[in-house]
Amino acid sequence: MAGRDAWQATLSARGQKPYPLKIATDAQSGLLLRYAAQGTPYFTEVTALTINEVLPDDTFSYNGPVVPYKPPVPARSEVEACEGVWAWLDSTRVDDGEFAECGVGDRVSDGGLRLSTAWLKPISGDEASAGFEQVHHSTRVPAYRIRGVVTQVHGPMALRISVAGLDVMARAATFRNVGTSDDESWQPYSDDFLGAAPGHWVEAEGEFEIPWSQEWDDLRPPLPQQEWTVEDLRVNRRKAKLGISPPTGVIDGVSDGHPRIKQWVDAKSFWIKLSPIDPVP
Repeated sequence: MAGRDAWQATLSARGQKPYPLKIATDAQSGLLLRYAAQGTPYFTEVTALTINEVLPDDTFSYNGPVVPYKPPVPARSEVEACEGVWAWLDSTRVDDGEFAECGVGDRVSDGGLRLSTAWLKPISGDEASAGFEQVHHSTRVPAYRIRGVVTQVHGPMALRISVAGLDVMARAATFRNVGTSDDESWQPYSDDFLGAAPGHWVEAEGEFEIPWSQEWDDLRPPLPQQEWTVEDLRVNRRKAKLGISPPTGVIDGVSDGHPRIKQWVDAKSFWIKLSPIDPVP
C-alpha cells in the first residue's frame, strides 16, 4: 500500500452498522493508509508516504508581520433589570430532575440559554452594542434579537456567545438529513446561519430554550451557571396563563397557592419567564 509493507484487518459490523470496515496500516509506523466499507465502492487511501523526512529548519517558521489582537469585551447592559426572558422548557427535564420543580417567584439555578435561531450573521464592532431586544410576539412566546461576542465555536451551526453578561448557545433552528436512506442522521443546518470566529461580534434572532445540561458537556470550561427568578409560567399545550385559576390543596406536603410546574406533569412542555440574576460564583 503506497509502496510500503502494510497490515490489513477487517472490523466486523456490529449493531446497526451496515458494512464491515477493512483497514490497512503501515507496518513500520502504524499510520492508517487505507480504510474502506467492504461491499461498497467507497474508500480513502494514502497514495504516497515518507517517514522521518528531514525538513529545513525554517519550514514552519513565519517571519511576516504580526498584529496583536484583543477580542472586544461585551458591554454590560441593564439585563438584570429587565422584565424577564421567555424560554421553552421540555417537561422531561423536570421529570428527570435536571431542572428544578419550581413556581412563580422561585429562584432557580441552571446553565445558559440556547437560542434556536431563525438567522445569525457577523457584524462589526462599530455597529454593535451587547444586549437583546424583543422583536415580535408569536402565538407562543416572543422572539428575541441578540447581539454579542462569540466565545466558542461548537460546530458549523452552533456558537457560544456572551450577551450582556449572559451565556447563550446559538444553534440553527432547522435540520437536514446527512445520513443514507437506511440510516437517518440529522444535524442543525440553515443557509441563514453565518458563523464567526471567537472574539467577533454577531447578531441573531430566534426563540430561547432551556437546553439539557449534556449539550454543554462538550464545550470548553467554564460551564455556564446562572441564577434566575421565575416570573411567570405557561403550559405550552394549553397556551393559557397558569395564574388565571390558582390551584388549591396540598402539593407534595406543602400548601401552595401559586402555580407550580409539578402540578402539570402531564404537559409536554412549558414556557418560563426568567429574570437573570448575577452569575453564581
